[in-house]
Amino acid sequence: MAKCAGCRVRHLICDTQSTCAECEKSGRDCVRLNVRFRHLVCPSDEITRADCTKYKFFFGSDQTWIDTNGTIQFVTESDSSADASPTDELESNVFDAVGLDVEPRPAPVEQSSPKFVLGSTSQTPAVQASVLDDGPPEYLAALEQVPYDPPGSVLLEDASEMPAHSLQEVSQLGEKLPTDTSVSYLESVLPAPELECPLKSLKEGKLLQHWVTHLAPWFDVGDSKRHFGKIATCMAASSPLLMTVILAIAALHHSRVSGQSDLYSAMTYHDKCLNMIVPMLSDPDHANDDCGTSIFFHPEATYNSSQLRRAVFWLHLRQEIYNAFLYQRSVITDLNNCNFEFENESENDDMWFHQTLYIASLVSKWAFGEETSHARWYELCKMMDVWESRRPTRFDPIYFRTRDPTNSRYFPEVCYATDEHVAAAHFFYLSKLLLTTHDPNLPRIGPRMKSATVEMQKTALSYVRNLVGIAVCNNFIVARFTATLAIIICDSWFTDRREQEAILDFMRETSRCSGWTRQNVQQALLEEWGWKEEQIRERSTS
Repeated sequence: MAKCAGCRVRHLICDTQSTCAECEKSGRDCVRLNVRFRHLVCPSDEITRADCTKYKFFFGSDQTWIDTNGTIQFVTESDSSADASPTDELESNVFDAVGLDVEPRPAPVEQSSPKFVLGSTSQTPAVQASVLDDGPPEYLAALEQVPYDPPGSVLLEDASEMPAHSLQEVSQLGEKLPTDTSVSYLESVLPAPELECPLKSLKEGKLLQHWVTHLAPWFDVGDSKRHFGKIATCMAASSPLLMTVILAIAALHHSRVSGQSDLYSAMTYHDKCLNMIVPMLSDPDHANDDCGTSIFFHPEATYNSSQLRRAVFWLHLRQEIYNAFLYQRSVITDLNNCNFEFENESENDDMWFHQTLYIASLVSKWAFGEETSHARWYELCKMMDVWESRRPTRFDPIYFRTRDPTNSRYFPEVCYATDEHVAAAHFFYLSKLLLTTHDPNLPRIGPRMKSATVEMQKTALSYVRNLVGIAVCNNFIVARFTATLAIIICDSWFTDRREQEAILDFMRETSRCSGWTRQNVQQALLEEWGWKEEQIRERSTS
């Protein structure tokens, strides 16, 4: 057993009992300096990310390594060296700092370390400070047990090189010492390690923040776990492909909303993504990974895979529905594993929103697919009625004000509490719009055809105006995309010139706040509405 601290500073013989005889006789606490340093210095000059969390100190890149021949033997102090001074003992155990000594030892010091001389009493030996230990030096705890006359002053040698925590520890003993933290001992002895960071520049850091703040909420709607803003972002730290995808999207969006039109960075990241993803697609292990390529998994595995894949599936389905309505084709995603119990009154907002996506997918399959029977149309209408009657009341608007064209308010004012409620309302009204325009009960010929068509158009336009009003009154920018889609579907039915101007203002604001311009769509609308060339020029310059 190692000699206790009290016997060491007094140069006394210490026995091996748990409380030595000398300490028991003097009434002192018997403190033994049994300290083992583990994982302190990295034994390699090639530092990995794991080393940064495992080790505390690292060799510099210019470290000189000496070749040795034969076997190296480390000799440490035995328990019989009772007369060794504390300084000699600390110096003999310098190898403990790198974890080479198998016995617990106190922290090492160097000869150049500053010395404390407490007071002027001759009973107090000069003790070197321990500087490689994070906590307070152990010998200070032992010195508290040593009786000495209160010093009149404290003499400090080499104070400029004194580690700040040692000064603070002495100050805790009742002495007021000046502290100087301008020079770090560790920085002067060991260089700071260069951490292996997933990002290479401050610019990339800003792009990642742009993704989290502005773009991830677009993807995370209907996902209470926020996989794209939180989980995927953390996973990107260890997935170069996923990180590059995020940076590419963020760079493209930032170049557009900032007005800088700097597409070089976005194209650079895009090309890097392609170079990484093409060889990965041929590797089944990478193709089934949750990062980057998860959109290519078979949709039947939706509910048998990770939550991140499920989030990707629902995002993919949203895009499929948008394209189906825009290009008038059926959603091609397999929906067999997306069935819901519509009588279920769950309090999960994600589930209720996903139901609207499911309904919109079925509506597109009916309207643009092969099954166009009357019976299926009634089934879909019934499904929507059930959703509307069973949904929680929190999906209702928190504010509503009807449109008033006489006061230049061409769209209703509708506010919702969350983005999920906004998106649910949008896909609900999109489905209503498609079922209305493809109503199989509309007469195709005869005297009632014209009046029925006018009534159908009136109902359809009310849904479009609701979509635009919701998009204007809520901060969920993606709602503007679906509202624009509805405008395109019913573009020729807007005949009021002032309402047409209000629609153009809406689309111009959408381009400004989203970063994606739709000049071709605006031009198509003006042509559909029969605007003259000079009117178009006047509008574009206003």
